[in-house]
Amino acid sequence: MAMLACSFLMLFSMAGVNAAEDDSSDGIIINDTNVTQEDNPLQSDDNDSTDNGTEDTGDQTDTITYQTSAEGSSGSVTVEEVETAASELKNYVEIHNSLPDTIQVGSYTLTMAQFLNVLLNTTLQLDQEIYDRITINTVDDAPNPSGNVNSGNILKSEYLENAVSILNFMDTHGRAPNYGSTSLGNLRFEGLVFSFAKIIDFYKDFDRLPNYAVIIQSGFMGSVTVEEVEAAASELKNYVEIHNSLPDTIQVGSKYLTMAQFLSVLLNTTLQLDQGNYSPIKIIAMGDAPNPTGEIVSGNILKSEYLLNATNILNFMDSYGRAPNYCNITLGNSRFEYMVLSFAKIIDFYKENDRLPNYTKILPTDSIGSVTFEEIEEAAVYLKEYITALKFLPKTIQVGSYTLTMSEFLKILLTTVINSDQNIFTPVNVTDVNNSPNPAGQKISANILKSEYMQNAIDILNFMDTYGRAPNYWKTSLGNLRFEYVVFSFAKIIDFQKEYNRLPNYALIHTSDILFNVIDAPGNLLQYLMPTDNCQSLSSTIINFAKNLTKNCYTDYDKAKVIFEWVRDYCSYTFYYNTKYGAVEMLNRKDGNCIDHSHLINALARSVGIPARYAHAQCKFTSMTVGHIWSELYVNGRWVTADATSTRNNLGTQVNCSILYWKGRYAELPF
Repeated sequence: MAMLACSFLMLFSMAGVNAAEDDSSDGIIINDTNVTQEDNPLQSDDNDSTDNGTEDTGDQTDTITYQTSAEGSSGSVTVEEVETAASELKNYVEIHNSLPDTIQVGSYTLTMAQFLNVLLNTTLQLDQEIYDRITINTVDDAPNPSGNVNSGNILKSEYLENAVSILNFMDTHGRAPNYGSTSLGNLRFEGLVFSFAKIIDFYKDFDRLPNYAVIIQSGFMGSVTVEEVEAAASELKNYVEIHNSLPDTIQVGSKYLTMAQFLSVLLNTTLQLDQGNYSPIKIIAMGDAPNPTGEIVSGNILKSEYLLNATNILNFMDSYGRAPNYCNITLGNSRFEYMVLSFAKIIDFYKENDRLPNYTKILPTDSIGSVTFEEIEEAAVYLKEYITALKFLPKTIQVGSYTLTMSEFLKILLTTVINSDQNIFTPVNVTDVNNSPNPAGQKISANILKSEYMQNAIDILNFMDTYGRAPNYWKTSLGNLRFEYVVFSFAKIIDFQKEYNRLPNYALIHTSDILFNVIDAPGNLLQYLMPTDNCQSLSSTIINFAKNLTKNCYTDYDKAKVIFEWVRDYCSYTFYYNTKYGAVEMLNRKDGNCIDHSHLINALARSVGIPARYAHAQCKFTSMTVGHIWSELYVNGRWVTADATSTRNNLGTQVNCSILYWKGRYAELPF
């Protein structure tokens, strides 16, 4: 399947478009769309507004000059001919909600790329009060129009600079840009044409260029026929059968749509066909599903239900401007990818049988994508570290671009272990797997040999394929291993594979590694967020450093981990008693005892909203027995050990010493 995105015929909502026709008005209103950006960092614009009695900002701008190249020219047109054509294009868009393929300018028939070139040159000439004929240049089309722009105003000075930048791009590359970069975002090619046509139309009516233009964001981007949707639905169905994943984009007629946009088209087509309506389907700008997830069981969805689902999903899309992560159906929660595939199959059925199906079959074993071996390894390491620190499983985990449940990730881990044993390192398909309904098991602390855990992997996969869900437990030679431990065990196996480039000879099982109740939750966390004399969490130095350190972290666990690891890896240890520096000076020196290490960790953590306290115990080290201080960070309902004085320690584990007896835990250290 061709996955390239080619040009859209962009359709525009025309609310407020007549504002430029009143003598008191000064701007132009251009309505544009939200699509994905792709091409080049140009600057340009497109909009409309009223004057408000302000002085023309164009009078204050620097002179902008641009020398039009005569190379590749094929004639010339007058300013009056360009004005007439600009008005015609404006009127055409108001009627047809799209750009024409070509437009007549004087005696010449120009493509949209050529007309944009003419419009830009005309705009720059008129700003300099030059009324010479405008050369028609040979300009190729924009290969992949895209863009994402916000509503707002663009001043005359900016759209004149945009015109120069776009013309320079055209001269350099011999084609129109896919988009122009503006202060409001990236305005796709069609918006550029329409923008400058409106600017010239304004000049035609008021004998001057507008002071600014107002971009009004609009989602409507054109339309496609039922036949084009049918062809694309069949193409997507075939693509998934071959590749076991959705494509990034799909061609529908002459337009390339994202999966979110295509779902909107599929839903509208389904509802139209149910009513015997065969009119073209509008394309709406649509945000992607941010976190697709869901659990379903095999079965059939009746026509009455999938039609209701189509209506509900469209209502969601209209309200939120994006695709949903899942849709609630009688068989469970159908994740976004399955929605696209299901409605593509419905339209494909209509194409073959000239009617909508009485029901659609849902198979959770259908693949919805794939993840690479490296992505699986990375996720397994993350999960191992997460469980080691927090003593429980997260609800979901990011694997490549997919957010998976623990059941889905277990299936991937099992498949990866089996593949690795055969030296197969190809991507693994992502499939929907329901959660285990009632996890249970026995306490186990022993080793399971490789031969056994390999057979376990095969048997658990067979169970999942048969029942469409994860098991509550799995029988081993040591007893029944609860679901959570199964996930953790195979994550550790893949973690070992990543580190040593082979599977381990045995798997070490300790059911005490995971806890199933929230422990030691304090009644008042506020005291563990407050600054103290030596834990200066409100210091601008601490705040700015922590903010930069955690800028790519989206969970408290990730923030806690990166803070702990930075202090552990970049701060050295020196023995002395009590506080000597405090957090700010410790950050500057990057050297101190256990207390100042803890001051720094706690200050950084508190500054990003993570409760932090001090743990105090008499500890035995290899070289001495002494009082020791370390941090504990409150993450996901649990206090997590964070002893950064040894590189052997990790978040949640403390191996550099053994605790002889406790002395206390504090929000503020008394020494």
